[in-house]
Amino acid sequence: MSSLTPISELLTRSLEHFSKDPLLVINPPADNLHYEMSQLGISAQFFTTDLVTHEYLEGIGANSFFADSPERIDKTDWSQVIFCWPKAKAHAELLLKQTINCMSNDAELWLTGENRGGINSAPKLLKGMELPSQKVDSARRCSLFFSHLTGNHAAPESDFSYFKVNFMHRCFKCASVPGVFNHGKLDEGTKLLLKTIEQTSPYSGRAFDVGCGAGVITAALSFHSPELELSCGDVNAMAVLASKQTMQHNNAKAQVVASNLIKGVEGQFDLVISNPPFHQGLATDYDISSELFKQAHQRLNKKGELRIVANGFLPYSDQIHRIFGNCKVLSENRQFKVYSAIKC
Repeated sequence: MSSLTPISELLTRSLEHFSKDPLLVINPPADNLHYEMSQLGISAQFFTTDLVTHEYLEGIGANSFFADSPERIDKTDWSQVIFCWPKAKAHAELLLKQTINCMSNDAELWLTGENRGGINSAPKLLKGMELPSQKVDSARRCSLFFSHLTGNHAAPESDFSYFKVNFMHRCFKCASVPGVFNHGKLDEGTKLLLKTIEQTSPYSGRAFDVGCGAGVITAALSFHSPELELSCGDVNAMAVLASKQTMQHNNAKAQVVASNLIKGVEGQFDLVISNPPFHQGLATDYDISSELFKQAHQRLNKKGELRIVANGFLPYSDQIHRIFGNCKVLSENRQFKVYSAIKC
């Protein structure tokens, strides 16, 4: 990992502005920005919804807070905030509203991000909130904007919305949260995976849904295999929140945890199932899938199954076969494939 990402390199050009105490950094990259700030005596609280970033920041001594909203932090009157723009527009809008609710009435808001990641839409979004903005710097294909909050700009809280999932001649609902996979509707990959579950005899034992998002797969398994002990996890705190809401809404019994792949729970499993992520930020990352397959093989009981759905262009079949010694395609269409492997 490089010491500084392009976003942090841009921020270091303006560190003289970040002298107010307290300083809150929202959605920081997993790099050494904390070190650069500490060298200048800048004390910052970092907030992230990403467990991997949180663990990295804690590991280098940063003051990091992991939750689904910065409103979970006890402090509610931040006078200066650096907001690192999320790649999903809906997530950016929700997180920005949550952040403003945590700021004092005379606070400074600095917004930065990669140009291809949507940061240049920040002025329009701020204008809709009746907040001024100006571009103060750009470098490394990133931009930095400044806004000064005056008066009360508290944003209304957002309620859960739900989308419908048809499964086994029934319809159930899943929570929809911006920034969480499956926001607003069921994706085609998971839909294909659910069809293979419908064609499978009920499972028994223990199952773990990796990268559970809104909890669609876990909820479906609760109807398909009522005797199955279910757990699911995600690195995204907002996904954990959404999955808990989905389980509650459907009266489904499942343990929902914040987890980096399968690390968040103990014991062995009879089924590891997933629609795994293949992006890290804006880039494709094959290390995630490779580590998932290794962990699944270690944590599955003998004759336990790994079942995943993925874009057809991804080289998962070869990766799985190297680890499990077997891999078959259960179903496919023009875009996705469902893979299954059994631990021998």
